[in-house]
Amino acid sequence: VQGLHYPGLSWHMIDVLRRFQQHGVEKFHGLDIWWDIDWESIRSRAESEGVEGIPVNPIKNPAVLWRIPCELSRGPGGIGRCFNIVRRLALRKLIP
Repeated sequence: VQGLHYPGLSWHMIDVLRRFQQHGVEKFHGLDIWWDIDWESIRSRAESEGVEGIPVNPIKNPAVLWRIPCELSRGPGGIGRCFNIVRRLALRKLIP
């Protein structure tokens, strides 16, 4: 469902952005909301459409170590996905 006043933005997205503003983004680092959604692009779009009550500063994704416990809770295959995440991180550090 798209917002009545903000086409292209669902009310869910706007609500999450407003909660980021109210409570701080860091409070939500442990939730499973960071893998599939680019919150900074949504914040930028909402800002350009004049949505009020959203963060002014850019939203940065939490560090991968915060996201690994969430990945484990996503159901079957979580351990394998976490292993792949750690493997990719290690390869990025080892191989320039």
